[in-house]
Amino acid sequence: MDAKEAREDSGESYESAVTDGPQYAEESAEYPRRASRPKYRRWRDMSWSLLVLMLPIALFFGAWKVFFGGPQAREIDPSEYYSTAENAGLDVFGPLDLPDGWKVVGGGVSHGDEEGAVTLRIGYLAADDGGFQVMQTTDESAVEDAVSGDGDSITEAGMDWTEYDSGGSQVWVSDGPGGSTLVVTADEDGVPDWPALAEAIQTAL
Repeated sequence: MDAKEAREDSGESYESAVTDGPQYAEESAEYPRRASRPKYRRWRDMSWSLLVLMLPIALFFGAWKVFFGGPQAREIDPSEYYSTAENAGLDVFGPLDLPDGWKVVGGGVSHGDEEGAVTLRIGYLAADDGGFQVMQTTDESAVEDAVSGDGDSITEAGMDWTEYDSGGSQVWVSDGPGGSTLVVTADEDGVPDWPALAEAIQTAL
């Protein structure tokens, strides 16, 4: 009679002898159940992960503020844009004699679909950070894209303009030299400085 039969005769099953025996207990002890980490450790790990992600962003904005003046726009020389537009056939006026504290902060020249259609755009920043774009164009579609709705006729600095309200910003349109059209756009902060810019435009024409 072997060991299995002896256990069966004594009323003990083979399976219970194996699973309940000391050998199984010893083997089970070698593979203890993994305890879960405390909640405070999980929060600490998450905090370190967020810190690692945010540190490069903080360093970037710190360097941007120190070396590039933060959100303050940098002044540029617009002469290249004037020259390019003039060579393309636009009867350019300017540069403007700006009030104290104003600066040119951007510019560009583009060509319309129609032959000879040229658009010159110059961006200005007033002394109190009001933003303007002065556009001189022979492209009718550029004017149509800049305005919407019905405008009101006004006179500013001795010039006739059509004023449009464009949801927080203002747009003024007038005749420019050589059959061009002038379109001035001001952001909400720039609207109070519009008379000063209109005076500079009138003087340059």
